[in-house]
Amino acid sequence: MWQYWYGSVVPFLNQFSKDAEKISKGLGVTLEMFFVTLMIAIPLGLIVSLGAISRRKWINWPVKTYIWLLRGTPLMLQLLFVYYGIPVLLRAIPVPTQAQLNNLPLFLPYLLKWLPMLPKIKIDRLLAGFIAFALNYAAYFAEIFRAGIQSIDKGQFEAAHALGFGKTKTMWRIILPQTVSRMLPPVGNEAISLIKDTSLLSVIALRDIFTHTKSIVSSSANISAFFVAAVFYLVMTFVITMLFSVLEKWFAGVRTLFVRIQLYVVSAVMLAAIVITFFVL
Repeated sequence: MWQYWYGSVVPFLNQFSKDAEKISKGLGVTLEMFFVTLMIAIPLGLIVSLGAISRRKWINWPVKTYIWLLRGTPLMLQLLFVYYGIPVLLRAIPVPTQAQLNNLPLFLPYLLKWLPMLPKIKIDRLLAGFIAFALNYAAYFAEIFRAGIQSIDKGQFEAAHALGFGKTKTMWRIILPQTVSRMLPPVGNEAISLIKDTSLLSVIALRDIFTHTKSIVSSSANISAFFVAAVFYLVMTFVITMLFSVLEKWFAGVRTLFVRIQLYVVSAVMLAAIVITFFVL
């Protein structure tokens, strides 16, 4: 038994620790994409959801088209389009020369002086990831928020109107607070999907966890890196699951001492992860 342990398990653990050290170099990119996407996509999704329930067709139709496009096409395709496609489109735009701009009347030359710079624009890999992920997840969050808002009984709106509340005040003071507990489970599911979808960054050669894992396996033909990557993703999804589980209890009115301790601990872990992501890694 000892010989088996020493001859098989110990070398695997040694290789596991070596692979973990290499793969951890991609942890910063993965976490940065996760946090930045949430910080942009959640408020953007809320704005889009308000547009989706608007009665003004000139707002409603473009917003619903945006949601349809972003939810109906693969995130990988959107990522590739932002990184490779947008620069190509910018180069295809006919750009006037500086002399032609100078011949324009009034203040137009000053307003359009940035046009000759369009073909020279290059999108950084990380920026392309931020744009694609934020726009994609904003569309999903918008549908979650829309469903949450429309699940509130219309009597709430009528009661607020009877009390003299305007539409904006009604939405922010009465409707949205009630929808939080209903929206937390699907938002938590999207957050878990997001941490796993960061593996798609490898298609534009960003050095995230998955890219480092593929590099190790292809160079050494050792599958232990797969187990290491799985542990990284499982730990991150576990923390996210715990956070949203505690938040669901909190907004449901369960605020016992144990729930408070859980909330403080998980919040401290998330805050530490944010600090390490943006200031250490």
